[in-house]
Amino acid sequence: MLGEEHVWCSSDVRVLIAGDSNVHRLKSACPPNARIDFLPVSGAKYVSDRKGFRKLLHQELMSGCYDILYLHLGSNDVCCKDSNFYRYVEQ
Repeated sequence: MLGEEHVWCSSDVRVLIAGDSNVHRLKSACPPNARIDFLPVSGAKYVSDRKGFRKLLHQELMSGCYDILYLHLGSNDVCCKDSNFYRYVEQ
């Protein structure tokens, strides 16, 4: 409904947005009262994870209590095969 606040904008909901370096650009688009944490990792990939993104994400999820997780990935995984990408996502 028009004018209704999204669930993730609520100050009662804790959100983590994790992914490649574009994640830091999302901060300016988020409402100031939202409880949103950001985990930008430059060059993050889900396939051939040489930046340690999955390990950092796991550590962040274990240290925080998040209600919602958004993954912003794919721009660095464009050249990988779909089957490889989805195999890693399922793990």
